[in-house]
Amino acid sequence: MMFKRTRLRLLAYWRRWRRLDRQRPITALLARADPHLPWLRRVNWLLDLIAWLHHEPFGTPSAERVRFNLKTRRLRVLLDALDRDPVRRAAFVATLQSILREADGLDLFCATGLPREPALVGEIVRTLVGKMLPATPLDGDLDSLFGALFPQAELADWIERIDRKTLARLRPLVLTDALAARYRGNAEDALTYLATVVSATGLDPDVRACMVVPGLRASPFLRLEASIEALLAADADTRAERLASAQSALIVARAAIVDAHLHLTRHGVSVALVYRLTRMRALIKRIDTLLGLLWPGDGQTARVAPFVADLVRGRHMRTSVGGLIARNTALLARQMVAHNAEHGEHYIARNRDEYRDMFMAATGGGLVTAFTTLFKFTITGWHLPKFFEGLAGSINYGASFIVIQLAGFALATKQPAMTAPALADKLEAVHQHGGLRALVEEVVHIARSQSAAVFGNVLAVAPVVVAMSLAIFWISGHWMIPADKARATLASFSLLGWTPVFAAFTGVLLWASSLCAGFADNWFALRRLAPAIAFNRTLQAVVGEKRSRRVADFLQHNIGGFAGNLSLGVMLAFTPLVAEFFGLGLEVRHVTLSTGSMAAAACALGWASLATAQFWLAALGVAAMGLLNVLTCFALALTVAVRASGISEATRHRVYRALRRRMIGSPLGLLLPVAERVHGRG
Repeated sequence: MMFKRTRLRLLAYWRRWRRLDRQRPITALLARADPHLPWLRRVNWLLDLIAWLHHEPFGTPSAERVRFNLKTRRLRVLLDALDRDPVRRAAFVATLQSILREADGLDLFCATGLPREPALVGEIVRTLVGKMLPATPLDGDLDSLFGALFPQAELADWIERIDRKTLARLRPLVLTDALAARYRGNAEDALTYLATVVSATGLDPDVRACMVVPGLRASPFLRLEASIEALLAADADTRAERLASAQSALIVARAAIVDAHLHLTRHGVSVALVYRLTRMRALIKRIDTLLGLLWPGDGQTARVAPFVADLVRGRHMRTSVGGLIARNTALLARQMVAHNAEHGEHYIARNRDEYRDMFMAATGGGLVTAFTTLFKFTITGWHLPKFFEGLAGSINYGASFIVIQLAGFALATKQPAMTAPALADKLEAVHQHGGLRALVEEVVHIARSQSAAVFGNVLAVAPVVVAMSLAIFWISGHWMIPADKARATLASFSLLGWTPVFAAFTGVLLWASSLCAGFADNWFALRRLAPAIAFNRTLQAVVGEKRSRRVADFLQHNIGGFAGNLSLGVMLAFTPLVAEFFGLGLEVRHVTLSTGSMAAAACALGWASLATAQFWLAALGVAAMGLLNVLTCFALALTVAVRASGISEATRHRVYRALRRRMIGSPLGLLLPVAERVHGRG
């Protein structure tokens, strides 16, 4: 019996919940208006009324204009119903204005739609907490009430499209002269608060270091605060002059923020500083909006509807965690892309001589990787604890990649992350005459460079590993790896297994290492470590002034490569161990290292293994590794670079069509520097 009652109760709850989205009659909603109800009950009444206004019956056309027209028609129905019934109109106005009278409007003007926390991490935490906590507005909290009244960002467009006649009918229902005077005072207080916050942030030492300001007292943000205070204290005779002074101070403050962004672009980007500058820009924009709202220009009237629409957009933009992170890391992304693009130019072969040089550099990279393969199997044979095995593998990989970097050799899989940003750099000129043709040819050059690097790596590492295996067998009587390990190696490389998935995942790791390289280069520039090292007294006393500068120049040109190579070594070594800890069975498949491993396995199994299906499936798997390593890394790097450069989607589709025509017209030209006709129009 108890179970039956519980089931019936749950069914009743379920039906009530399903009825929440149903349309409520407007007469029933108006009948509930009562200014003597507690705050939360009045707020719930208002939210129910707004839900009726925004309600879209099932089957409503999704066209934006139709939806907006439907909302406007509902608003007019509400106004007509109030005009027909003076009693309900009086109750409606009294209830609505009691809510506005008890709510403080200061936060609405100086907090709604604006970043609040002084640091990015605090803002992200605040946003996440706000999403998880209940959304019911508390007593007097007009900011949260505003968010509940306008739950969708698209409502801002609807507010701006409401005709003036409907707005004129709506205004006396919402505001009285007393309420308007009170909110005007809130707006003036908000100006004081916003100007003070901008001034305090602008006087921060880290922010001042990004600006060319003669002295502290000459700070444009300090001037802005003073001009706002003077405007608020001005009488009718001097207000026009004070208003012009405040608007001039706003222009100077905006220019200072632009200069600070340019400084960061030249000397390294700090996400914390970008957030502060972005916050200051948003606060300055709100100050400008409030000035226009309080003191409109000649022949103008205060435009409340656009201001409310701006509040709606700002609030929804601020509550998006992804958008918050993207906006404040965009400059860092552009800086990292610029770093990779600068280095990527050295990895592009544009003629036969450069193609030959790239092939020879890749041959050197394959030679070094052969020794990496030898040390890899040696470390595996030690049977170390997992952590120390990963540490030894990281040192092996990282040291090998750094040797390749310092020797001027090339590793095929390191190129895509660098060459893709260099390609994105050319996208900005695609609209110019001949720009599309030049871009397509650049893609061809990059593809040839990749093929030259892959061919050089593979053709060098395989015979060197075979020679090492024969030498080890001649000296010790044992192959580089045991026969059972060799069979397991070939089986794990099979094209029919998980090899394509692991190879694509390895491409992600290769791209991630390029991010580490760009981040390290930006960090080195931001901290101004090059001059700090060059003029370090201790270093100059030991090695001399000239050698100190050489050390600084060496680190400035190589710190990004060191960081990228070391991070890649750590990821290649520790990723399988961490995946094993979680039971994922994830492996890495690097084409050059895997080619060396396959050569060692073939030696251990003898010539007869070359005639087996297992060997050729492994060979096809290694070929797939090269393709997926390069394509995955290149695609990720190009996507980030294109988004950082702001190329439109239409331009991207135009480029993709031209590339498809080029690849179909001359596929061999993507691999070898053969003479061919250029396809596509510029």
